Amino acid sequence: MCLSYANNMISSVNIIMRIFRRNDDLYIKASDYLDARTYIRKKVPSMNDQSINEATSILDESGYKRGSAIIRLVRNFGLRLREAILMDLNRCWIEYKKTGFVTILEGGNSDNKCDTHG
Repeated sequence: MCLSYANNMISSVNIIMRIFRRNDDLYIKASDYLDARTYIRKKVPSMNDQSINEATSILDESGYKRGSAIIRLVRNFGLRLREAILMDLNRCWIEYKKTGFVTILEGGNSDNKCDTHG
């Protein structure tokens, strides 16, 4: 069984137990039993870059700069959509200018922090 599958199974059990019991008294923390997931994408998925650039340009021109930034974050950094949507872009930009790295705090598991090199 691969690590991500086991982690997803534990998460599913936690959700089901929360629904049945209507509380979090029975909760299994996956990190207590499993190693951390550390997959970092090395290669950008093959997609039509022209279409992505066109979509982000249209969003920029229409005043949806945050939407454009979210598409770029998901595409270039491999972030989950939830992480990109919840990200404090101003904090990340300031952190990147100071350190060359961005710490992803929003949208992931509360016990996971990810440093992304720009």
